[in-house]
Amino acid sequence: MVGNCLAGTHLRRMATSSQQAGPNNVYWQGGYIFGHFRGCGWVEDDYLSDVSPLSEVKCQLGSVGYNQSEFQSGTNEAATAAQGGCTRQTVAPFRCQDGTAVNNSVQCPFYANIGPWEPNRFAEDPMPSIPANSGWIRWRYRTKYPDLSGVYWVLIHNTNVVSTLGNWGFVPQWCVDSLPGWQAV
Repeated sequence: MVGNCLAGTHLRRMATSSQQAGPNNVYWQGGYIFGHFRGCGWVEDDYLSDVSPLSEVKCQLGSVGYNQSEFQSGTNEAATAAQGGCTRQTVAPFRCQDGTAVNNSVQCPFYANIGPWEPNRFAEDPMPSIPANSGWIRWRYRTKYPDLSGVYWVLIHNTNVVSTLGNWGFVPQWCVDSLPGWQAV
């Protein structure tokens, strides 16, 4: 997860997924995503306002995403069970799917996009703030680059919000008390 795409997103398609099982039986489109996201990734069909035909785009050949080293300066991969661990994939490379619990002793501004693969980006697409000491957030990684004011951002899972409303996003690092399980990338 490197950002969120709001409803009405425009995507220049490189690939279409197989139909995903589940309550909606959805397809995902992969390619270059316009708007505030401005990068390569996947978007569920229902959130797209426009899909350009299959074509060459700015995305790396064979990929519509990024390597972790391109957007992360550190992750929670080393988090122990005592630190809240992380939910791991059941097949190699056994990476975290969820985050590691953290406390936020202050109210946190929460944003859908920061563009972690580019230096000096502003946070964009604000979502509802997270109240202080909410107990709802789990951290996943810290951005590779700081924003224009020198602040690093942390990707978090806001477990108090249902996924269809956007429960993954970015908070400034000063918002969380610590990053348990920190491991530099």
